[in-house]
Amino acid sequence: MKDDITYNEVDARKIEIEKFIEYIKGMDFKHFSIEKYDEVFFIYISKHIMFFKYMSFGTFNERYYKVLISDCYYFILAILKVEKRYMYLNERSIIENYIRLIVDISVENDHVTENSFIKLKSRKEKYNVTDDEYSLIRSEYVEACGYVHGASSIDETLSYVFDECINNKFALKDRAKYYDRIKALLKSFDRMLIIEYAEIISGCFHRKKAVLEYLLGKKEVDLLFDVLNGK
Repeated sequence: MKDDITYNEVDARKIEIEKFIEYIKGMDFKHFSIEKYDEVFFIYISKHIMFFKYMSFGTFNERYYKVLISDCYYFILAILKVEKRYMYLNERSIIENYIRLIVDISVENDHVTENSFIKLKSRKEKYNVTDDEYSLIRSEYVEACGYVHGASSIDETLSYVFDECINNKFALKDRAKYYDRIKALLKSFDRMLIIEYAEIISGCFHRKKAVLEYLLGKKEVDLLFDVLNGK
């Protein structure tokens, strides 16, 4: 079984991610100490980068997947550099590009608006989205937008806001909670993508379902087969 090309490719992807994490750990980030929790989260995001790469080679939505790849790289970098504004900027872009894919926003009308969320909400039953899942997506997007636009900073003094920019900490307990929210968010989006684009995803991972399982998980691959079989 280990001689199978699919399993060789899984091993290759594992090695590639291991090298990437070691590369990150070897870099000098003055205000950030990488803990095991961070490492696990970076592996999770790295797997999504690889998933988007596979998708970008075999779909008409190539542009959005390439943007998502860039978003994920810069998302990790912003966390490591403790640049929370850029972290939220990339989180917002990740959410927007998932929504673009799911509700099928055309390139000509490339804007995520309130109507986009209304369309997403209208498909909750189709995608098996719970109220809590939708609320998480919505609240994370609102929080990211608020942080990017700095709405909470306008009432503070110039010195206070500048000091906040310089000494913006990201404590481990806060990171842990944040990572859990992002992982839950991406799992919801992954499920929606599988339900919406099962045939395309299956084609991008033709004879490579073991690779897809490594990147997204067994539950997601089982869902893919259920959708393909009309269950």
